Amino acid sequence: GKFYSLFSVLFGIGVAIQFDRARQTGRKFGPWYARRLLVLLAIGLAHDVFIVTGIILMTYSIVGFWLIPFLKRRPKTLLRWTVVMILIPVVVVSVFITVRAAAEKDGAADSTTVGEANDAEEAAQKRDAFDQEAAVFAPGSYLEQVRVRLAKVPESVAVTLGLGTYVLGMFLIGVMLWRSGWITDPLAHRARIQKTVVLGLSVGSLCTGGYLVVRAVVTTMPPPEVVIPAVTMQFIGNMALCLGYLGLVVLAMTTQRGRRWLMPLAPVGRTALSNYIFQSLVCATIFYYPGLGLYGTLSPTAGLVLVFATFAVQLVLSAWWLRRFR
Repeated sequence: GKFYSLFSVLFGIGVAIQFDRARQTGRKFGPWYARRLLVLLAIGLAHDVFIVTGIILMTYSIVGFWLIPFLKRRPKTLLRWTVVMILIPVVVVSVFITVRAAAEKDGAADSTTVGEANDAEEAAQKRDAFDQEAAVFAPGSYLEQVRVRLAKVPESVAVTLGLGTYVLGMFLIGVMLWRSGWITDPLAHRARIQKTVVLGLSVGSLCTGGYLVVRAVVTTMPPPEVVIPAVTMQFIGNMALCLGYLGLVVLAMTTQRGRRWLMPLAPVGRTALSNYIFQSLVCATIFYYPGLGLYGTLSPTAGLVLVFATFAVQLVLSAWWLRRFR
């Protein structure tokens, strides 16, 4: 959850930059921005139906519309709304967990036995779902793959509507960071950024560590009083670590050594959408039919090698592209 949180912050920074530039040039921001979001939605739909289900492009395009009313708000107002938006999915998930637990315990004499049975059933369902997908995406026909992905679109939209406020909260953090001057003049805000790094990494590590301990220790379906705090820790940990990582990168860019190490990554960031789709095309070719059809067969080590190999190619390709085109 740290990566999409960080990318959501960057999306918010980008929108804030575009909004400020539009005001400086006298261009109407709303219609222009809406067209960009609709194009992004079309790209996201095409990506999720014809290449691989990813959700995030559609999420950004839908939640991007929710950001418009906040772009003229003051920092204090944005901060209050950020807290609200991040708490909403915690409440939604908590209610869902509580209702589900109540339904499962209704009429059950032995909750432990029921919990173990539910765990076994859920594990069996996951394995069955994986086997079914493997049968479709490895040797199956491309048209069948498209049909399966198309059927998942309503689910993707439902997830966006249910949990998209967290993404909106991260968008708002990006807007606040841009308006604060932390990104444009980090040296002037170095002390505050350092505090954010320390707080973000410490709180994020504690919360994420607590969540992982619960996952490791609790083997059966835990009660809501265990799950809800764990999920809350996960959300807070994602956000805190995201801000800690961001602060580290910003501080590193204020030093000569940091810039020397990090600037080679800049071309990939400037072509982020293209690289996202590029990765999907590479992986679809490797894992799905009519490509190599290796879905479900690669080891974690081989997967890690694929990650670094693909990114190395993207580093070179992105730099080459931007030397020739703006």
